Amino acid sequence: MADFDTNCDVLEVASAPLKSVGLSYTTLSEASYVEPVSVSEFKSFAGIDFDTDDSLITSFVKMARIQSEQYLKKSLGVRTVKFSAISCRKEFRLDWLPLGTVVTAGFTVENGYLMEGGENIEVEYTTTADLVSEDIKIAIMVRALDTYQERDRYKSRYRETGSVIDRWKELLFPYKKIHFP
Repeated sequence: MADFDTNCDVLEVASAPLKSVGLSYTTLSEASYVEPVSVSEFKSFAGIDFDTDDSLITSFVKMARIQSEQYLKKSLGVRTVKFSAISCRKEFRLDWLPLGTVVTAGFTVENGYLMEGGENIEVEYTTTADLVSEDIKIAIMVRALDTYQERDRYKSRYRETGSVIDRWKELLFPYKKIHFP
């Protein structure tokens, strides 16, 4: 899976810099990852009773799950993630949670906050699938269903997708939990 990089490398509040620079997240392993929505669940949701599009549906469900994770900046399954920082302040709020265990010795995470700061930090941790709920599954299926139903129209560069994206984000927003340091 691709690297997950944060959009801002330096965070500032008023005149006091928070000294968090060069932040990145990399997925190291997804060996134990289980998709939160199965093909059979999606087919039941979409009212599909044939098997000819199963591989296409698998791709659309996975795409919708990945987009959901990127929007939430949270993991919906078990994976190993590496957090790297050139410089990181103490009590830094990590993305790509919920936390399973911290793999790297010497670091602790409490309530999603990395308690130790420092220079050239690399922390490996595992995530859990604890965040997955029926709401999130429905959001994934809504996004995948729109892609499935409109797959021919997506070829047009004039396709209007705003209403579907808005509906999908509305379903996921309660799980986003924006935190300000």
